[in-house]
Amino acid sequence: MAELRSMGRLNWRSPVDRGAGVSSDSHHRSRRGGIAIVSAAIAMQVCYAIFVYEAWGGTFLTIDSVWHLYISRLILVRPVNMGGIWLPLFNMLEAPFTLVPFLYTSGFAGVIVNSIATGLTSLVIYRMLPNRYGTIISLAFAGNILTLSFSTTAMQEPTAVFLAMASLYYLREYLATDKRSSFFKMAVALSVGELARYELWLLATLFVLVFVVREVRRKRTYNLAFAHLGFWGVFLWILFETAIFRKPFFFLGSGPGHLGAVPLFYYPRLASLDLILSRVNILYELMVVGMGIFLVAFWKRPRLLAGLILILLVITVPFQAFFVLNGSFPPSIEQQYGYSTLQSGMELWDHVGDVAQGTILVSNLGPVGGAYLSVLGGVDFSHIIDEYSPSFAKVSRSPWRYVDSVIITKSSAQLAPKFQSNEVHWKGYFNYLFYKDPDWRNQFEQYFAPAYSTPAFVLYLRESPSLTVPGPLSVVAGSTIGFTVNATNTGTHKTIELSATGLPPGASFPSAQGTTGNVSSVFSWTPSYNQVTGDYDLAFTADDGEGVTTTSHVMIHASASAGESASASTPTVSYPMFSLLVVLGLGATLGVDVLWKKLMIHRRCLGR
Repeated sequence: MAELRSMGRLNWRSPVDRGAGVSSDSHHRSRRGGIAIVSAAIAMQVCYAIFVYEAWGGTFLTIDSVWHLYISRLILVRPVNMGGIWLPLFNMLEAPFTLVPFLYTSGFAGVIVNSIATGLTSLVIYRMLPNRYGTIISLAFAGNILTLSFSTTAMQEPTAVFLAMASLYYLREYLATDKRSSFFKMAVALSVGELARYELWLLATLFVLVFVVREVRRKRTYNLAFAHLGFWGVFLWILFETAIFRKPFFFLGSGPGHLGAVPLFYYPRLASLDLILSRVNILYELMVVGMGIFLVAFWKRPRLLAGLILILLVITVPFQAFFVLNGSFPPSIEQQYGYSTLQSGMELWDHVGDVAQGTILVSNLGPVGGAYLSVLGGVDFSHIIDEYSPSFAKVSRSPWRYVDSVIITKSSAQLAPKFQSNEVHWKGYFNYLFYKDPDWRNQFEQYFAPAYSTPAFVLYLRESPSLTVPGPLSVVAGSTIGFTVNATNTGTHKTIELSATGLPPGASFPSAQGTTGNVSSVFSWTPSYNQVTGDYDLAFTADDGEGVTTTSHVMIHASASAGESASASTPTVSYPMFSLLVVLGLGATLGVDVLWKKLMIHRRCLGR
């Protein structure tokens, strides 16, 4: 009996289990249990994501989640836009879902990927303990507040955690069977995971070291030739960094990793310990590492393991309920993970998409960036020029030549030191010029005027040419009407073109062009009697020659006599039509009269 109980605690997929003769019924029960675990875990994440979306209007519980969606959408256009610092696996998995507008702007593109990843992680945990204790532990992992928060937003952690747990599963299988194939599976899981989070680089080093020590002790040193298989994800990423940015360890720098800014504005510094630590997320990883340690240390004592997990749940459930109902996290982590962060970010960018025009230049500085403009502001990413755009460097120098809108970051206390520095900061180059170069700012303000302001930035729109046109006019057939249209451009010594569309036959309005910021032309028209009575809508357009136009309309009512107005005009019926109506009316009257007489005669006959 003790032997059978021990067998029940082992993984049904383990070679040890197969050698012990686990029944096919037990195998099928475990498989059905695994399917139920995956389904339940995914359902938890999706339901929680729907709750967050309904309560707060989006699933962006972190600042980085907005950027991950943006980068995932960009790499479908230019694969080199994979961040340079952020590893690419999650973005590659998320990218296809960003093609659906709702999934992109709501954040559910990331929810889909992470919910599946969390479901698979719960399955791995269950396969380590395919019994009621494994069920408790796997569902406890899927249902705690950290897992729910990370799985219902576009973050990399859940994908990395799944691959880390998978590699741990195959490591345990290797230790139990000494089969090289188990190590190969572990190496594949590690190499793929190394493209998800940098923490797996350290995990790969630890697991491969276990493999090396074990093979040396068993005097199978020929197997050490396969140790490199656990680091192929690292090799691929360094190769990518070298090919794109010409720096194999570009991810350790503090720069943008975007081709448009690198050639002119980026001066990389050596990486430091805090830069490396900034690539990891200690809070979530500590929870998962603790779970992994418990599984390894207590997998032969599942009752104790499940009891520890239940105690942790009892302790943390009140806090989880508070976080969900109150909509915030403790102050220490609220700035990075919290619903109020989501709400404030969405409110900041809510109306920008409605105000902004045409192509927009924006820097990725502080709470300002192309990702917020696209995901939260609803602006099509193809209209955004930021550090992910190859033309960013050129456009930053003279935006008035290329774009219709510019977002200038406000010089807050946090950003002021960067603007005060003599070094040209890559992220805020044109912002730096705006605050530190009076000549550049004067030229900028000749073309752009503030249109929308928030606590973080000011949206500037290119000043459109102004038009002076008359109001609604009336003209009598045979008389001549004329008026002058004036166009003015705010920038002096600038070209401005004036034209018209919708002119009635016989009307004249010569197109005009000026180079001093002012131009005018005269409209003239003598309507014929065939052109009355009617209303004519004329459109006059001023174009600054750089894609910014202003259009004004003039309505002209043409009548046959001076006393006729548009409101007094009534429909007329031609003489043939009138004659036809009279004939039809008389015929109908006579027909009704004849039918009536026949009806009365018939009734009198019946009465007799």
